[in-house]
Amino acid sequence: GASAQYIALPAALAVPLADGLSFEQGACLGIPVMTAHRCLFADGPVAGKTVLVTGGAGVVGHYAIQLAKWAGAKVVTTVSSNAKAAHARAAGADIIINYRNENVVERIRAEVGGVDRIVDVDFGKNLLVSAAVLKPHGAITCYASTSVREPVFPYNDLLRLNISIRPVFVYTMPDAAKAQAHADIARWIKETKPIFAIAERFSLAEVVQAHLAVERGEKIGHVLLTPL
Repeated sequence: GASAQYIALPAALAVPLADGLSFEQGACLGIPVMTAHRCLFADGPVAGKTVLVTGGAGVVGHYAIQLAKWAGAKVVTTVSSNAKAAHARAAGADIIINYRNENVVERIRAEVGGVDRIVDVDFGKNLLVSAAVLKPHGAITCYASTSVREPVFPYNDLLRLNISIRPVFVYTMPDAAKAQAHADIARWIKETKPIFAIAERFSLAEVVQAHLAVERGEKIGHVLLTPL
C-alpha cells in the first residue's frame, strides 16, 4: 500500500516473511489479511459459529473465508457472478449466494436460520439484510461503507438483538490486536495452504494504470506493483 520501492517503518511492523512464500505473496498479506483477521476475531473465537462474509470474492472477503474455515466456522458468503462464486468456493465457503438473482435473507434463513458474525464490505448497503439475519448477541464488523456513507440506522431492530457493531480500520488497530494478527496469520500460513489470488501486475512506474485497474472493479484478486 505504500507505492514505494523502499520504505521506513517501525520494527514491530516488519514481520518476517514465512518460509516458502514469495515476495509477491508476502505483498498480499499485510492490510487485507490483517483486516480480515480483525473482523473475524475482534469479538472472540468463531469455532462452531456461522459467519457471513459479504463480498466473498473481494480481497478481504476471500481471506476472511479462508481464516474463518481455518478457525472452525461455517461460512456463508455473497457474490455477484458465477466467476466470483467459483473464487469464493475455492477459498472454502460452505454456502454461496448470488445477491443479484437470489434473496439473501430468505436463503440464509432457509440454510442456516441466521448468522453469528458478519464480516461486511459495504455496511450501509447491507444493513437491512444484516439486521434480518444476525442472531441475538452477534456482531457486525465492517471495513467499508462505500455505497451508503451515512446509513440510516435501524436502531430498534438491532437493539432487541443486543449485538455489537465494530468498524475496522487496520491502520489504527490497537498494538495488541496487530501483534495478535501477526501471530495468528503466521500460524494460519504454517497450518494451511493459503490461496493468494493475483489478478494483475504493474511496474512501479505504472502506478496510475494499477489504480485504474482497481477502480474498474472487474478484477478478482490483488493488483501488485513490482520494483522499477
